[in-house]
Amino acid sequence: MPIFSFEKDDAVQGLLREGRTSKVDLPDILFASSARQSGCEEGITFDKRATKLAFFRMLR
Repeated sequence: MPIFSFEKDDAVQGLLREGRTSKVDLPDILFASSARQSGCEEGITFDKRATKLAFFRMLR
């Protein structure tokens, strides 16, 4: 019997892969991974650190 059940297992796998080496906050990595799988090509953020992920660009 599983203890945890995740809606998007692939997004969690992306979090685990990138989270080990990235200096980006884990919620930002999970958001980017989940959004990519849902068909989003790009995210906009105010967070400079999040823009280290190719998915995000800074809102100006």
